[in-house]
Amino acid sequence: MNLEVIYKGKHRYNLSESLVRNKNLTQERVDVLKALHIEKLTLFDEMEATDDVETLRELAHSVKSVEFMIQEAWGFPKNSNFHQWFLVPKCICPQSDNYDKIGTKYRITNGNCPIHGGIK
Repeated sequence: MNLEVIYKGKHRYNLSESLVRNKNLTQERVDVLKALHIEKLTLFDEMEATDDVETLRELAHSVKSVEFMIQEAWGFPKNSNFHQWFLVPKCICPQSDNYDKIGTKYRITNGNCPIHGGIK
């Protein structure tokens, strides 16, 4: 089964072979997952191309929606506590601290982050 996510003609990463096997996913479901990852990478490119805060926040919201679809396609419950929201382009929130918080409701944001800063 081909698990390779190709974006703009280049290898980006592979889906987890062990997770695909454990979830007993079909090639059709794998293709859906790969398409969703490509959609997320496309949104990342759009984020890279702008410095407009409102646009960045809208695109980050779209990334969140795609992350929910990815969770659903894997057969996991939708849960934003498992999203790596701090990896979106232009985010300056602390990555290592937030990796430690994955799976919890806790987040560490930078008040100056154009995407997550200043949000009440």
